[in-house]
Amino acid sequence: MNRQGRHQRKTMTQETSEKFSLLDQERSDVDRGIPPLTKSLVGILRNFQVDEGDYRRYLEKKSR
Repeated sequence: MNRQGRHQRKTMTQETSEKFSLLDQERSDVDRGIPPLTKSLVGILRNFQVDEGDYRRYLEKKSR
């Protein structure tokens, strides 16, 4: 490996730290435009399989 290649290599810790920093920055960018109530609901359906058909059935039942 040449000198420049060794100089540009990063440790796994550095790479991981940079990735988390980017994720935190992206999360804060998204969070700025979300109202508090909506923000509190984010992820509530994470473990459920819900699709558009489920939503349409809900609306049909609700409007009866």
